[in-house]
Amino acid sequence: MLHRWLRLLSYEAGAVGEAWSKTVMNRPTKTQKNRRRETVSRSKTLEILSVLNSFYSLRRLEVLFGIPYQVLWRYINLLNVPEEKTAEKIVETANRLRLLEKAAEEAYVKFEGDVYRLARHPGFIKLCSLLIESAVKELGVNYVYSASSEAVPLASAAAVKLEAEVCPTTCYVRCERERCSNNTLCFKSA
Repeated sequence: MLHRWLRLLSYEAGAVGEAWSKTVMNRPTKTQKNRRRETVSRSKTLEILSVLNSFYSLRRLEVLFGIPYQVLWRYINLLNVPEEKTAEKIVETANRLRLLEKAAEEAYVKFEGDVYRLARHPGFIKLCSLLIESAVKELGVNYVYSASSEAVPLASAAAVKLEAEVCPTTCYVRCERERCSNNTLCFKSA
């Protein structure tokens, strides 16, 4: 699996091309920005497909996206990367049909509301981190706090997606120390 991720990373680096090696300190051109956006779109598409495959069969995804299940399998296993139009189609369909939200609801029903089991399910953790990222990415979150010890894996995954720091403690105190401003929340190490 690692070699497939490395292949994807080398593909993404190749998509941006020589421009990075030639202009390390210069501002990127409009074409370079478009290529980077395209690469992000493709990698985001692969991530969405991988998460959806945790909850839906390839046959069901074939019906939803109108793409043969063999092709979807190749995308999910990182053997192929979708073309730009296909990637846009997949993301648009997932957003229009609210597939990620529906998958979360169906997972909750499947686990009969047992949030402790659900919080440990790898597919659900990936799904929630995607949903959290899309909901709060533009807010500029710096820290992700886990309210309980069961939610530490989810908080960690969300922190990675948001490029934020994770506070894996379950307690916090009002800081009354001199070096902190009044009434700020500080995290106490466990």
